[in-house]
Amino acid sequence: MKSTVALTENIELPSDDDLQGRYQDSSSWLENELHLLDLKILRYLNMLERFVDSDMSTSGFFISDREVRSLLKASGLTQDNNPKSEKGQDDCLNEKIKKVEAYSSERGLSRDAKTILPIEMISEKLGLDRFEIQVLIMALALEIDKKYERIYAYFNDDISKKAPSIGLALRVFDVNDGQLTSDHSHFSAQAPLRAYKLIQ
Repeated sequence: MKSTVALTENIELPSDDDLQGRYQDSSSWLENELHLLDLKILRYLNMLERFVDSDMSTSGFFISDREVRSLLKASGLTQDNNPKSEKGQDDCLNEKIKKVEAYSSERGLSRDAKTILPIEMISEKLGLDRFEIQVLIMALALEIDKKYERIYAYFNDDISKKAPSIGLALRVFDVNDGQLTSDHSHFSAQAPLRAYKLIQ
């Protein structure tokens, strides 16, 4: 069992000043969503190493956990906020996730803006909930930053499998009190993600 303590040093988070105001365009919204994705992947990585009783050293065909952490370096814990205990680290990371989630849900376009976020139109038209939007972000991330190919390959335990799996989405986005869910209802043929062919 490998410790997660001290492996998130030298990783920076946006300041409180960066989490102010309202979205002016789609790019600022997407940047925030990718930041949140990185935080949640890091939380799952910590949980996986801590509670899965297996040797993770060969996960992803020699994509190491250190490499994954390096790829996620923009969304972890700073050295100053890096608690020495696992619980303290979990609490700090969960607090940051809640803060960014609240910011994301409350923030929208400026009232005088002439456009609306495309995701707002898609979500309203297709009836997507928050989980389904996050799944779309997870898939879209591959087209935005190639780092996600190696991150997803690590969790797939296969360097040739670079797309996120349903299992990874469930574990990254549906963590409740440290328990992982196995609810696949969002991925049924009748659910929006499949019915509208938003994912394959």
